[in-house]
Amino acid sequence: MRYLVIFLLLLLSQLLFAQNQTLQKALIYFSQNRYAQAEKLLFQHAQTHPGDPTPLNLLGHIYMIRQNFKKAIQVFQKAQELRPDDGAIALNLGKALEKTGYFTLAQRQYLRAMQDTSLTRLAKMALAQLYYKQSHFKKALKLYRELIKYDARNGYFFKQAGRCALKVSKDIGQAETYLQQALRFTPGDLDVYVLLYNLYKKKNDWPNALQIAQQGLIQFPQNRQLLLAVGDSYFATGKYDQAISPYRSALQAGDSSAYVFKKLGAAYYYLNDYPSALLSLKKSVKRDDQDPITYYFLGLTQKALNLKKAAIVSLNKAVSLSLPDFLTDIYFHLAEAYQKQKKYTRAIAMYKKLMETDSSQVMPLFYLATIYDDYYEDRQTPLRYYKKFLEQAGDSVDERYKNYALERMKIIREKLHFLKGRK
Repeated sequence: MRYLVIFLLLLLSQLLFAQNQTLQKALIYFSQNRYAQAEKLLFQHAQTHPGDPTPLNLLGHIYMIRQNFKKAIQVFQKAQELRPDDGAIALNLGKALEKTGYFTLAQRQYLRAMQDTSLTRLAKMALAQLYYKQSHFKKALKLYRELIKYDARNGYFFKQAGRCALKVSKDIGQAETYLQQALRFTPGDLDVYVLLYNLYKKKNDWPNALQIAQQGLIQFPQNRQLLLAVGDSYFATGKYDQAISPYRSALQAGDSSAYVFKKLGAAYYYLNDYPSALLSLKKSVKRDDQDPITYYFLGLTQKALNLKKAAIVSLNKAVSLSLPDFLTDIYFHLAEAYQKQKKYTRAIAMYKKLMETDSSQVMPLFYLATIYDDYYEDRQTPLRYYKKFLEQAGDSVDERYKNYALERMKIIREKLHFLKGRK
């Protein structure tokens, strides 16, 4: 609609000079949204003045408003045949072509309109938007930089330049500069706060992410997206107690999504408030039963509440939905849950799966050794696992585990020696 207003102003300037009562009346009808009456007068004028492109141009706008883009293209093309060098007609035709998906043809018309010095800025705006729509971010960025030279205080140009820079440049500092300028000139644009937040989130720059989200909340105090951004910023830095308030505010603002209940539940879990965590995570599962992370935290919470069977079900569900990078933690907690239920065969299977998934894991060797040591008669197996554990344990492994393994190996060897002596 912004383009239509600009085009109408261009037409109005033409019609004022035309001194044609039919066209002037048609324009009045148009301004009053009485398109049928305007269309009738425009047809009448087009028939009596077949060489005048002006009524065709206005007819094209009527068809654009009615979203009859194919018909708009036809009349704009007829107008262009009558006046090939008219930049306004080229701009109008480009917009109609863009609406019907003829992007390459639309580009040609915008480039054509760009030759008219009075329309260069408008044509560049249209072409930049089209390039952005087509994901031609490098070309779009070039045009937005040129547009900034026309208007160095236009927040929209800076915002779009920032968006494009995020897509084409590994150095997101340039995008940050553009977006900060956009914020300076358009502090009431929600998109800019969200873009800057996501930029800082990508950099793991959580202090600045938090700052920009809180700054946005001054302008949009009940915005759920910004409330979640504040909560996520606190959550990412381990400030779970401070994360809860914005998450709850997001709920009060109407966001009852699975995501907010998941994050709220995870925050409660880390704060050891397991009943609250359980309540939130169950609500999250009701809204989305395909999120492995939700089931993971649900399983951990159930395990903490000694709900052993439920924990195993949830953790197994997490395994079935999970990506490989996430499986090691789940296998570990599953193994531990099975061990607490005295289902040692399953616990052993989970520890072994864990090591198959990530061969760098060392502690599963220790836990396997203790299971075989405590609950199986075979003495060679725990001895073998203790030995492997000590061979692979590095400086990061707590000394108490190493000392325990050495002590048990000594006891097991003494028993084996005694048994051998008896034979």
